[in-house]
Amino acid sequence: LMQALNNPVAVTRELNNRSLYHFMEYFWPVYSSQPFKTNWHIVKLCKELEKLAEDVAARKPRDYDLIINVPPGTSKTVLTGIMFPAWCWTKWYWMRFITASYSKDLALETAEYSRDLIRSTEFQRIYPDIDIKADKDTKSNFRIVKKAPGLSASHLPKVVSGGSRYSTSVGSTLTGFHADIIIIDDPLNPKQAASDVELK
Repeated sequence: LMQALNNPVAVTRELNNRSLYHFMEYFWPVYSSQPFKTNWHIVKLCKELEKLAEDVAARKPRDYDLIINVPPGTSKTVLTGIMFPAWCWTKWYWMRFITASYSKDLALETAEYSRDLIRSTEFQRIYPDIDIKADKDTKSNFRIVKKAPGLSASHLPKVVSGGSRYSTSVGSTLTGFHADIIIIDDPLNPKQAASDVELK
């Protein structure tokens, strides 16, 4: 108990690592000035995403594709597109993501929020070893690095190249890009949802 009291950052990090829900609740103020409002579906989705990520990390075969259907405004994009990749990188810095939406602007906005979360003072306080590669840092395509203990030959902190996030729109070319996890958020413009052709 005394060790925990003397090192609250380590305790926060451990709680975040154990629970995507705790991570989301903890970092919500970095994302929004509005208070975090929980609901049973957020707890459920966090558990589903945790299982998915753990299976990917263990290189287990995929049993199914996770499809999430919830009403607009129920934190799906915040959870899946902003918090989830950042949480994964704190545990498995090497994970690669491809994220897409019906609109490239929407995909880039979500990626920007996720990038801003990682750059934030609070995230860096809890995870000083996780950062974004300085020369691979755009909204559409950024790379994660892990700062390793010790110094490099140039007397700078050692940096290990890690995972990445490539963001695009549905239907765009993805040749040459690979991912451990692909997230497609809002694949169809709501205005096109009544069209059989667009649905197909």
